[in-house]
Amino acid sequence: MKPVIGITSEKYSLNYTRLKNIPGEATWHGFTNAMIKAGALSVALPFSHVEEVEQYVHLIDGLIVTGGQDVSPSLYGEEPHPKLGELDPVRDEMESALIKEAVRQGKPVLGICRGLQLINAIYGGTLYQDLSQNPNINIQHRQETTLTLPSHHVNIEQDSWLHPVLGDKLFVNTSHHQAIKDLASDFKAIAYSAGDQVIEAIEHKEAPIYGLQWHPEMLLLGDDHASLELFRAFVAKCKK
Repeated sequence: MKPVIGITSEKYSLNYTRLKNIPGEATWHGFTNAMIKAGALSVALPFSHVEEVEQYVHLIDGLIVTGGQDVSPSLYGEEPHPKLGELDPVRDEMESALIKEAVRQGKPVLGICRGLQLINAIYGGTLYQDLSQNPNINIQHRQETTLTLPSHHVNIEQDSWLHPVLGDKLFVNTSHHQAIKDLASDFKAIAYSAGDQVIEAIEHKEAPIYGLQWHPEMLLLGDDHASLELFRAFVAKCKK
């Protein structure tokens, strides 16, 4: 039996005239494609039914928390910065509950971009609400080119789950204006941007909780081998 990976959803609305402004929930094709190639099945998890979180998590073997809107600064005790982007408190609540329930049930969690930031926030860390708050930024972190192509390098720590899979250095894409400021105490940083040392990947010191700032699901649409190996490694953890 293939493991089943739950993938959190994002709001959208269709542009067809008869369906215009009717809300929907969906996941990016990059994630479902990644799971197929990595040997898993995937299910899209809604974000508006927090009372059903325990049962949703029972149905899956692992959880991927996807990218999207900014994480609310209220989760880490700050007021909104002038450059704070769009928020979704309902999504924050649902994904926070899914993460904590997955951990309670001993199921691996992988946060991508916003997902990494949310994991850090709910476990006691803080974020740069906008990278303009970080005086050390000297490379582009929101690339103008397609996300199926890499943009900058990250350096990977040897003592990490990523190093046996990806090695010392990786060429990644980038599309974020928020980033980790203070890392949650139960986590360790395991990858940094090569130019300015922004935290690009984290893992929990004990539980199977992982986070990436880049978007391997987009790189995999461009047949990136390293991204496939990364997802295969996460799926292998979910099989256990």
